[in-house]
Amino acid sequence: MPGRKELENQAGRPLAGYRSIYLDKKSIRIIWKVTENETIEVAIVAGIAERDGMLAYKLVSRRKNDFEKFIEHLMKEQT
Repeated sequence: MPGRKELENQAGRPLAGYRSIYLDKKSIRIIWKVTENETIEVAIVAGIAERDGMLAYKLVSRRKNDFEKFIEHLMKEQT
């Protein structure tokens, strides 16, 4: 997928394992995480925001722990 970007951990943005893409002439940024567990695949859209500086990254960084717990819960339910 063109424009798909694997994110890395940076100061204030621990987002390794997440991906980012721009839409609508780069005016909107979507950040998501894909987790694989045998045949179970989960894609969590972690944030969608207008491309306003680092807004999307800041939103997802604040929510990251909740996403990680949710994904862990889903994986436990499937086993």
